[in-house]
Amino acid sequence: MNILSRLTPLSLVMSAALAAFAPAAVAATSTTGSIDLPATADSNGSPGTFTVSAPVGSTFDVARYSGPDVLTGMSFAAQVSNVSMNFSGSVSVLGVPLPVTGGASVAVTATLGGTSVSGEPLLPFVRPGLSNSGPFNTPTGIVNPSSLGDFYSVGPSTFVAAGSVSATTTVNKIALGGGTLTGNPAAFTADVEYGYSTTPHADGGFGVGMLNALNLTFGPAAGAQNISIYNGAGVFDLDITGIGCAGPGCSYFSLPNTFANIVGGDFADGVISYLGGSAYPVSAVFTLTVGDSANPGLVGVGRNMNVETLQLNVTAVPEPTSWLMMLAGVAIVGTVVRRRRVRR
Repeated sequence: MNILSRLTPLSLVMSAALAAFAPAAVAATSTTGSIDLPATADSNGSPGTFTVSAPVGSTFDVARYSGPDVLTGMSFAAQVSNVSMNFSGSVSVLGVPLPVTGGASVAVTATLGGTSVSGEPLLPFVRPGLSNSGPFNTPTGIVNPSSLGDFYSVGPSTFVAAGSVSATTTVNKIALGGGTLTGNPAAFTADVEYGYSTTPHADGGFGVGMLNALNLTFGPAAGAQNISIYNGAGVFDLDITGIGCAGPGCSYFSLPNTFANIVGGDFADGVISYLGGSAYPVSAVFTLTVGDSANPGLVGVGRNMNVETLQLNVTAVPEPTSWLMMLAGVAIVGTVVRRRRVRR
């Protein structure tokens, strides 16, 4: 089964729902099996009463989202092109058989991911004879965020039979007296349009230029410099999920991780510090791992499938006098060693 074979234009209702979601959306349509409601009869002689049939339904399957982004939402709506209703029933009045008057309606309920929405035709079916509903839809439903994981797939998309559409018939006999009004709807199917809303993964960088690497130099004294991590516009919130350091100078520098929940288009500041105490130049390379925010309050399935790293290169240079004194000391030591060798 290929999801591309199911792509159809969305209804205005569905389009409005998807527009309320995040930037990108994937839409498709699935058709239910046959929904065959039984004939339902109202034989009560009093006006204003009605009989409701037990719901009858069918399932439908959906293609799991397997795209490159974070899954942040899912909406759906069921559409019915037409339901036909056959009415029957007569009552004898002074020996003359007359049709039993009244009407009926068919309510359709679509359920997906623990969410249910119901709709029915704008006008009810009215006796006599054959009555048709014309097209109608349910309202748009929003899948509960806690159920989104059921619709996410790593690798090729797979289908899951996760939804259902049910219907009930309501028959209302209006006429007084005896007789029974029976409404018998023809079997029908429903098209369920569903859409996934997605957001690109977090995309971090140093400064407004979104640099992947940054070089900083410190003077001889202990000190600190500010750095800013920016997140791209229109992407998922960003966390720096880890900071590592390599090089002989790591113990001379400090970089606390203060970068969390940076929304798309925003930034957070941090501080890199040189702790001082080195008489010679020292350097270190910090690696910052960029990932999607782990904030449990955010809706997002498939976070951290794409991970990038930023590199911060830091160097501390001592006072020229200290550096010269160290070189002089090395030279003196070298001279002493050479003299000892000559004497031997």
